[in-house]
Amino acid sequence: AHKYNMSFQFGFVDASTPAFGAAAGRMNAFNMAHTLQPSTLIPLGSVTKPWTAARIMQAVEAGRLGLDDAAHEWVDPVLRRMWNSSLEALWGKNSTIVTIRDLLGMTSGFADYDDAHLEALTLRYAGDDVGPFVYLTSAARQGWLHKGYVCAPRTCAAYSGANFVLLGLVLVNLDASVEWQDMNQRDVIPTALRHRYQHTSFLRL
Repeated sequence: AHKYNMSFQFGFVDASTPAFGAAAGRMNAFNMAHTLQPSTLIPLGSVTKPWTAARIMQAVEAGRLGLDDAAHEWVDPVLRRMWNSSLEALWGKNSTIVTIRDLLGMTSGFADYDDAHLEALTLRYAGDDVGPFVYLTSAARQGWLHKGYVCAPRTCAAYSGANFVLLGLVLVNLDASVEWQDMNQRDVIPTALRHRYQHTSFLRL
């Protein structure tokens, strides 16, 4: 943390070891006196990806979903119901060959969303919540030839947060009783272990 001027936090827990945590660096870049603690809650978006991936794999293990299922078959019902859209409407015909495995492995070829565009939206509409469709439409207009791709599906591996937004919509399809903002992502943890993960929470909006 000192060498690279960045804060660092680490936690570990398993079935046989008491929970352990360590931290170094500042908690607040604007206040040198506050140091990061192992129990400090940090709002981060991409750390939800392992939770989403584990829940997808639980559905695969249960036989409710196949890794080689076409992604559009699972996300289109949600996209149509909530935003009158589809994977093909966002990314074109090539998107119909993208599978659940491609979304998990970052081989869909989809571009990542445009941070500058989303930052401008956030600053301009400070009171609004930025929902998943805003991220998807931002990603779909970026990248290779401005058509939402950095490469054709399965011809490269390229990071895109849009892949996991789409996997979140797959989970919404699997659990028809909830909307995306109401899904309890802590349900991925076996009930008997949930008391050990008190420092993780998920924002609804």
